[in-house]
Amino acid sequence: MDGKIIYEVIRVINNIPLFLEEHFLRFQISASILQIAIPEIGFVKNSIRRLIETNNLHTGNIRYQISVTNKKTALWDCWITPHHYPDSTQVEEGVKTGLYQAIRPTPNVKLWYQDLRLNTEQYLKENGFSEVLLTNNEMITEGSRSNCFFVSTNQIFTPESYLVLPGVTRNILIKLIQNMGITLVEKQIHVHELNRFQSAFLTSTSFGVLSIQSIDNQSFLVNNPIIHQLHLAYQVTCENDLKHFVW
Repeated sequence: MDGKIIYEVIRVINNIPLFLEEHFLRFQISASILQIAIPEIGFVKNSIRRLIETNNLHTGNIRYQISVTNKKTALWDCWITPHHYPDSTQVEEGVKTGLYQAIRPTPNVKLWYQDLRLNTEQYLKENGFSEVLLTNNEMITEGSRSNCFFVSTNQIFTPESYLVLPGVTRNILIKLIQNMGITLVEKQIHVHELNRFQSAFLTSTSFGVLSIQSIDNQSFLVNNPIIHQLHLAYQVTCENDLKHFVW
């Protein structure tokens, strides 16, 4: 367990942490899998509240984590972390992405992989991408900091849950897709299958629901009515969570 870091990044809107309980549940799951002791949710809430109030944080991202040192001591930390939200052009026109061969050994755990983050960030800068989709044996798994979905007519496809980090936004989108009566298929997606899909989109804490303009040389329809409906439904879900949040 030496040197491992499990963490969460929460978005703050109007001084309120979005989907705090859902993030903490995933934090618990990560800790349980790795058998790491973590604070109670009350402690986490108070830490986040103090950070927001002390810094008058109206909008931004907060990261909290537990790190296990080489002395097997669990250390808690919580801070405001830099963020990048899609601008209006990216929302309207979608974002350019690429494929990147990489494997996260424990995909269902939100572990910090320093080398992977540095390598993918460098690849993004070199190619002008907003995100990369990780591949394993030419099978698409997830984004470097997001989950991915693909639209074909009235069906939506996404890599199987055991292959990816089950993102908070991803889980919400899956429920919205099911509530809208759209067929959701979880399956392995080969890179050579990309041309069968009309559209694709990303989900994450910072991205929300964001259309993909292209994956390398494969272009996609951005103005897809299904993605538009999901985007609106997700916005309503966010508004409801913020409205009913209680410290």
